[in-house]
Amino acid sequence: MKKLILHIAIFVLGVAFANSQTLNSSGKIENMGTIKIKSGQVTKLAQDTIDGRFEMLQQPLNTFFSVPNIVYGQLVIKNKGKKIILDEKDQFGRIKKLIVRDSLIMADSARFGVNYIGLNPEVVIAQSSVTNNESAYQGKRDLVMQNYVMQQDLLANGKFSRLNIDNPFGVNVKTGGFEITEKLTLTKGELQNSTANNFTMKDSTEIERFVGASLAETPKFENNVNITYSGVGSLVTSGEVPPNPTTLRNLKVNNTDSLILSKNITVNDTLQIRAKLLALADTLTYTNSRNPIYLDSSYSEVSGYFRRTSIPTGQNVVFHNPYTFVNFADAQAIGSIQEILLDIRYRTFHKYDVSNSKVQRSFDFYAFDINGDEIFGGFTADFGFGWRVDTNYWNDETNQLISSFNELILQKWNGLDYDDLESTLPALDDPNNWGHSNYFTLNSTGSYAIGLSSLLSIFVQSKVLLEGSYIPNSQGRMRMDMWNGRQGNLLLTGLNQNQFPINLVKNIDITQIKSVPDSVVDWVVVEFRNSTDPNLKFSKLLLVRYDGRIVDIYGNPNVRISKNEFDPKIHDSSFDVVIFHRNHASVKSLTPIELIAENNTREYNFSSTDFVMGAPASLKLVDISTDKNIYALRAGYYVNDTQSLSNMLNVLNPFTQRDDHLVVWNNVSTFGYMMFDYDMDGIITTRDFNMSWNNREE
Repeated sequence: MKKLILHIAIFVLGVAFANSQTLNSSGKIENMGTIKIKSGQVTKLAQDTIDGRFEMLQQPLNTFFSVPNIVYGQLVIKNKGKKIILDEKDQFGRIKKLIVRDSLIMADSARFGVNYIGLNPEVVIAQSSVTNNESAYQGKRDLVMQNYVMQQDLLANGKFSRLNIDNPFGVNVKTGGFEITEKLTLTKGELQNSTANNFTMKDSTEIERFVGASLAETPKFENNVNITYSGVGSLVTSGEVPPNPTTLRNLKVNNTDSLILSKNITVNDTLQIRAKLLALADTLTYTNSRNPIYLDSSYSEVSGYFRRTSIPTGQNVVFHNPYTFVNFADAQAIGSIQEILLDIRYRTFHKYDVSNSKVQRSFDFYAFDINGDEIFGGFTADFGFGWRVDTNYWNDETNQLISSFNELILQKWNGLDYDDLESTLPALDDPNNWGHSNYFTLNSTGSYAIGLSSLLSIFVQSKVLLEGSYIPNSQGRMRMDMWNGRQGNLLLTGLNQNQFPINLVKNIDITQIKSVPDSVVDWVVVEFRNSTDPNLKFSKLLLVRYDGRIVDIYGNPNVRISKNEFDPKIHDSSFDVVIFHRNHASVKSLTPIELIAENNTREYNFSSTDFVMGAPASLKLVDISTDKNIYALRAGYYVNDTQSLSNMLNVLNPFTQRDDHLVVWNNVSTFGYMMFDYDMDGIITTRDFNMSWNNREE
């Protein structure tokens, strides 16, 4: 038996009216013309879509008339009766959106909205033109102009509580004069307003702009406005920024990357920043005494011009990031300062740092009195300053100064050079990748940088060859199997802080070493022993390059001696220098070297028989040329007992012992970064045994 399906079919070819009655349809209405609802209620339209033109024309001012939340061809809302959108659900239990595919027209003082007790409708989506002729769209849900194929037109002089532009091709304001009473959301595309066809943001409204959306022209602002930036990526400010400095109350920069200012912007209440705010050509001004809120301490900050016009005393007045502030103890300390402008540039060398030797962050400090005149002194402040410290991340600003982190100080440009300022010992906020410090007696404006004291500029250049990795007949070249071998970069994966000789280096955290420079052979430790004070010695973890040059972890052959390692004001400058390697015999300089600036350009060759103690017996002849013999550190040592360790540390015996070469047999064919891999190719073979055997003590 066939199932009987009943459809109520009303074919509207012209105009259909519903007067003083209820339109309740459980079937399907096929509309190819116009349906006009002049009075009464539309309580049910069972279908999902109704084509043609659907007009709701009810008049009574204080009566609510329901509008089914379905898909319309063209929807017309007219007259003063309040048209309220229903919240019927689909088969999956989701509230259906009211969608208008052709055009949405509101006219003749119409009131159309989503506010009613017991109802919870979704947004209204207009996929074509929207006309609002002296009418009002009201409610807590957006009227969304959405089309991903073509541009839409907006003709309006009425009110919208919430308008959302979601069209990558843009929405063209053909007739202006409308008002936004709660929120304008710019989701996709440009709202193409103009001075001739513009709109007004009413008092205390909000503009939220997402990445990929913009506003062509600055709207009119009745009084105050709030701005939020959202989405994934970067934004450049557009027409949403008010020109009047008293208009913007709250600014929230919540997009993920950066906000670039294309004009000056003044915030008067709350400043909340999640991204990077770049004020490189224009100025961010903040007039509230409350501090800005940085939502992501590992990323959020301001770079460029940041002015604060309310400077309370006795508290930190925060500027570009949570670590950068000024603090005036009292009225006497602040003097006549009314405004402070800091120009701090992220990842930018100080303009006078021609050698790029400072931390890659510039500081320029300006102050102004009540008349706007610049002030150069007459105040005392605690100045906190921060910079990014992360050796494994692209935004690190330490500029190869991480090994001297504890000695970084604030410096001021005096017109010819940098003056050292006695700032506090730097602290490291490791979870958020920031370094920060304080200078408690800032008493003048000007240009500042973070760098190392000009009182100690001592560098050491040295070189050494290792027998195990030496390439025969190469005239001074070594293999780099630990760096780029078949097992990957063993110099990182095999690094062990408890292994000799790395365990000799104090105050180093190898977990912070995320990369090594190119073309390096292996780690070495260089120890400096003061000739007159046996208690003064320090060690540096360094690398040997393929050509024998000893470099720091950034590949710099000019190895800096820092002030916390040696202070020439206190100690003698004469040092014995020892080279330690994990499985080659150690060597020491024959005579002490002087750690003075005059020796910065000298190169100390620890593979030279004229330079090291006990040579040539302490070295191994690895190459012979027509004009010279080439020597290297002897391979074959395996430090596994007190005696062998003592021999290494005190440079007593360059020859290997029985245990040094016998251990190879127990580990043949083993791969990795191993103490008894004497030829340093990443695998234990008989070559390793032969090297240790050939270097044994007879």
